[in-house]
Amino acid sequence: MNTYISALDLINFSNAIGNAIVHSEHSINQLQLRSDNYDFHVIWEDILGIQFWDLDAQQQIAAKTTCAALFKALCSANEKPPLFDDDFFDACIADTRQMDLDF
Repeated sequence: MNTYISALDLINFSNAIGNAIVHSEHSINQLQLRSDNYDFHVIWEDILGIQFWDLDAQQQIAAKTTCAALFKALCSANEKPPLFDDDFFDACIADTRQMDLDF
């Protein structure tokens, strides 16, 4: 039997991760994370792991992988602010037609 992931599965999983991070907000804020002091193993063991105790082993691995990617991305984004093309966004706001975006 093939298993698949639905959009609802992804939404529920991302909600569970978001809720765990919210519950850990005070502890995470105290770490004042940056790329140079970032140690996800410590974050997981000391702060986030307890939020996921009821997941099975495979789900815990998925949660840990997802959380690690989020923390790395946010540390990177905070140290190098994203660049926005204001002219592009102004044109998008002014134009009511559906735009095709290539990714």
